[in-house]
Amino acid sequence: MRFRRAALMLGASAVVGLALVATFAVAAIAAPATTNVCPNGSVNFGVEPYDTGAQFTGAYDALTGVLAKELNCPVNLIITDNAELKGQTVAFSDPGSTSGNLMPRYAMIQAGLNPGEVKIEYAGSHPAALLALVNGKVDAGEINSQQQATATAAHQFDAAKFRVLWRSPPIENDPITVRGNLSPAFKAAIRKALLEMKPSQLKLVDAELGVNAGPMVAAKDSLYNPIRAIVKAENISITDIG
Repeated sequence: MRFRRAALMLGASAVVGLALVATFAVAAIAAPATTNVCPNGSVNFGVEPYDTGAQFTGAYDALTGVLAKELNCPVNLIITDNAELKGQTVAFSDPGSTSGNLMPRYAMIQAGLNPGEVKIEYAGSHPAALLALVNGKVDAGEINSQQQATATAAHQFDAAKFRVLWRSPPIENDPITVRGNLSPAFKAAIRKALLEMKPSQLKLVDAELGVNAGPMVAAKDSLYNPIRAIVKAENISITDIG
């Protein structure tokens, strides 16, 4: 079993740093620019809200102020929030998808946004949801790490053109199963082969998942308890989405 992630992305202009690491990776080394070097004359500086309060906002006001001076152009501070989706059209993949529906819908609820305040369109698949976003058919869309990696490699998706509003923690991927009536020896051989995959072999899987998921792990029922908790929190019946 491996892990993947889901993200909600919103169309955007030039963006600098969407996460804390990327934000502070923008340390200026060169001398201040004497001419406006920013795309379209300005830059949007997006921050995922990992904290609240005056200190949080003040820190990034100061940072964007330095950048504005160094780049000689306006730097607009945008603290991202799922509440920005209110009244927008959002593409999800499928009602029965964990990364394509359950997780991003739950993120909206946690942000205090009623999913009914957002126009959700089910595109039918992860590739279709991504294409709806890329082609401007919707205002925002869910993209999982697997689909983003595939589309990026195929030059169908440029993450720099979009702004990340939310990113999920690692999500349990689909388990690899064998038929119950097969011999115990065969089951053990399959289990051993998967759990002992070498890093060079796992890299091929990681490339498809779009994440560095680490080694294979033995699946157990309790791994899916967080997903069950989300289904319960959203008052969803499994029979309605399966």
